[in-house]
Amino acid sequence: MFISTWFKNLLETLEIESYLFYLIVLFIAILSLYFMLKPVITWIVSLKSTRLLTYLLSSLITMLCLFVISIFIDQPFDSAIFRTLLQAISLFGIVLALFYSILRVTKRS
Repeated sequence: MFISTWFKNLLETLEIESYLFYLIVLFIAILSLYFMLKPVITWIVSLKSTRLLTYLLSSLITMLCLFVISIFIDQPFDSAIFRTLLQAISLFGIVLALFYSILRVTKRS
């Protein structure tokens, strides 16, 4: 309650639309994430971990496709579908990790 009234007062004081405010906040968030993730990505690339990068990119593209499809069919985004997508991506990651772990163990034997 306090945050919503504070937010409304801030927008009225600054005389900006909420769209512009959200745009600025999201831009700053993306910029911050970019600088925080850059060393992690550099480290992953230096390890030549193509499996991890492929998994991350395929997960991202899958989520993006789900969002685009929900826009094109003019239906509001359902959180149950998103939850199921996240569970499927997690299950895929676990299966992938187990598969390559078993493959590595059997290769050493």
